[in-house]
Amino acid sequence: LRLWMGEGAGGGSEDMGSRLALGLSALGHYLHLLVWPFDLSVMVGPREMVGGVEQFSTLWMGAGFLLMIFTGAAWWRAGKSSDAHGWRSDILWFILPLLPVLHLIPLGTPWTAAARYLYLPLVGVCSLCARWAARDSRGAMACAVLALAFAAGSWNHTAHFESDKALWTHELERTPGNVTAAENLGHAFYRAGEKKEALDAWTQG
Repeated sequence: LRLWMGEGAGGGSEDMGSRLALGLSALGHYLHLLVWPFDLSVMVGPREMVGGVEQFSTLWMGAGFLLMIFTGAAWWRAGKSSDAHGWRSDILWFILPLLPVLHLIPLGTPWTAAARYLYLPLVGVCSLCARWAARDSRGAMACAVLALAFAAGSWNHTAHFESDKALWTHELERTPGNVTAAENLGHAFYRAGEKKEALDAWTQG
């Protein structure tokens, strides 16, 4: 609400078509994070650079459209269940927290998507998985395997947050030439008194 109502929120220059495209792209990006939460980056979002021009990712837009269809089908299917209220409540736990950050109403933020926006929607996803596991032994096995795989991925990714230098070194390796990552890495080195390393980092951006 503060982003929507704050002064100088910005973002109003984009027309509704652009905001819809951004919303679909963001949905696709979040689907990617849900299905493959490995090799994460704080700098990767639903737009891509093509010939030096920032554009909406066609891949993420398509994935976002598929996610909308899948969610609608899941809602319809849940209505046929004896526990329709529970299933649909879990689906709403996924949908409603995402709606405010899909940029249909301009947020005016310098970022277009963030992994932290999935914290609340994941409550719905985890609850859906728990319901599936409780009803089907194969579902329970699949959820256990996924939980172990995602736990291993989380264990590996947390090493990138040990320090500012570790984080921005990882980001620069993942997206070479990224100005923001290079600038932040340079500042991290500079604060540590490593001026030569700071200059090398700044020149990479």
